[in-house]
Amino acid sequence: FDVVIMDLWLPDVNDLSLLIRTRESIPNVEVIMITGHGDVDIAVEAMKLGAYDFIRKPFNLDRIDRMVEKGHQRAALARGNAMRRRTAGGESRGVRFIGNSKAVRDIQFRIDKVAPARIPVLITGESGTGKEVVARALHQTSPRAQRPFVPVNCAAIAAELIESELFGHVKGAFTGASESRNGLFYYAHGGTLFLDEIGDMPKHLPVRLLRVLQERKVSPLGSGKEVEVDVTVISATHNNLKERIARGEFREDLYYRLNGLVVRLPALRERSDFEAVVKKVLHSLCESCANITIAPQVMELLQAYH
Repeated sequence: FDVVIMDLWLPDVNDLSLLIRTRESIPNVEVIMITGHGDVDIAVEAMKLGAYDFIRKPFNLDRIDRMVEKGHQRAALARGNAMRRRTAGGESRGVRFIGNSKAVRDIQFRIDKVAPARIPVLITGESGTGKEVVARALHQTSPRAQRPFVPVNCAAIAAELIESELFGHVKGAFTGASESRNGLFYYAHGGTLFLDEIGDMPKHLPVRLLRVLQERKVSPLGSGKEVEVDVTVISATHNNLKERIARGEFREDLYYRLNGLVVRLPALRERSDFEAVVKKVLHSLCESCANITIAPQVMELLQAYH
């Protein structure tokens, strides 16, 4: 989280201990403290302990909105400064994958080559092959690394809500829309939007998504106003989209808009460096076991799994 709005007086916490614990666990978070008591001494103490700002009840929502936006900007700046320090110190911004098989080298090569460019990438592979890991690696290696990475699982959002989630809506756009809300395209502005399981999106969405990708403009539900968005789109699927296109279940024009480059991720059973992956994972789980070994029978059993 970039910003936390925290009430000082909670049922089980009525001091600054929660602020302290939050700052310890999320060092760069910006905390806005709220109290109905207007205790200036506590406000000053909270600021000394790292709170970004302090506000008393009853408060103006516009002021909270401005405070949250400034807090977000401060957190993003801190993140960017940390990234620059790591880069200056020789730390790679990219993600390095376990193993040294040809498949892994090819994936790394593609990430390093395509990340600097603004090209849509389609990542394919079975569930569990690391599609979101590759998407984050593409983002972290790109010039947009200091901007937002916004993941969304197209299959996990109810069909009637996904347009609102992606594009936003205005107050009164539909039953229950009691206030206006920005969509995920808006929050990914300047950064990367990761559309996971793109092949499972509701059938009515591709037309609207295609238009946004072509025109780089978003129109919230219920609004005739368009907002420009600068977003790199990375998508992923476990489906064979060409087969779905042949069956009329996926739009061909959307497919070609999404796959400026295709990165296929192999399953573990396809990788020649399977044993290296197993050992790396095992040692990461048991760092104190320096001389741990894997019996041949265990490796054979693992490799026999689908």
